Amino acid sequence: MKKIVLLVVVIAIGLLAYNYLTTGELRLLPAASSPQAKELASLERELQRTVLDYRTAAKGAAVSGVDLTAEAVAARRSAKSIEKRLAELRTSLDSDRDRARADRLMEKVKAFLASLE
Repeated sequence: MKKIVLLVVVIAIGLLAYNYLTTGELRLLPAASSPQAKELASLERELQRTVLDYRTAAKGAAVSGVDLTAEAVAARRSAKSIEKRLAELRTSLDSDRDRARADRLMEKVKAFLASLE
């Protein structure tokens, strides 16, 4: 009986962790999200990839002394694209939670763009 209870607890913790990592919400079952919320999550992941790609290139450039101009231009272009799409998406968001999430993402985009200057 203890093994079954332990298994249920481990599964519940696994579901909580998975849902928190994928949606940012601490829930046992994922909530149905709107297409706008999915697009917002997509933009968040895209910004994370852009920042990671730039930082990886910067580390490589620090070691090898390679010029980083092309990577910076690509990162800036990607961040500007995310900023534009986020501004368009912000007008169609319904929930206050999604609007706050979009505002936080916009701050991250602007901070990244400022770090490139």
